[in-house]
Amino acid sequence: MFSDIIFNMRQIGISVFIFTWAAGISYAIAYMHGMHKVEFKPATTHLALDHSTFDTEYTLVHLLTEDCGCSQIIAEYLIERGKIKDTSEYVYFIGKSLEYKQELINQGFIVKEIKNEYIEGVPMLSVFHRNGEVKYSGGYSKKIITPLTTILDTKILEQVQNDTPTEQYIVQGCATSKKIISQIDPLGLKYKR
Repeated sequence: MFSDIIFNMRQIGISVFIFTWAAGISYAIAYMHGMHKVEFKPATTHLALDHSTFDTEYTLVHLLTEDCGCSQIIAEYLIERGKIKDTSEYVYFIGKSLEYKQELINQGFIVKEIKNEYIEGVPMLSVFHRNGEVKYSGGYSKKIITPLTTILDTKILEQVQNDTPTEQYIVQGCATSKKIISQIDPLGLKYKR
């Protein structure tokens, strides 16, 4: 009888452990996945570009950060496609850009490292007209950026050039604003502090 009680206690202990482990893993996965479902507001006022230096009719600005897997996918995509002919293209990295900087420069991109004051999240694309007017500011796709996502930057530019209505894609990816990071990752599981 005493051995039955111990056996039942072991079963209960194992069941509680398995339940706790499964709940913890499920929470962690949902927590990490949820961070990528956050929609960020596109920012344009922070892009203090000297529009008088624009020597092409359209300028594309790609906002990325090296700490973000989505940004890395965009950087690799840009390196593969190269700079679009008859445009100026800037790649602004929030923070350092050690891994991709030289390859992007070799492909004709102007690469800058900036400090973040206004940008909620990346990757983000902005398209400017020579006169400084923002023609597009938003995401690169209808969905979150993955290796299988179709990147629509060239389609967006074509629509802007043809003056056709351009769908405004939301910015989904990685937070860059300290305020947003503290709201979506209070435990510091994804973002380094």
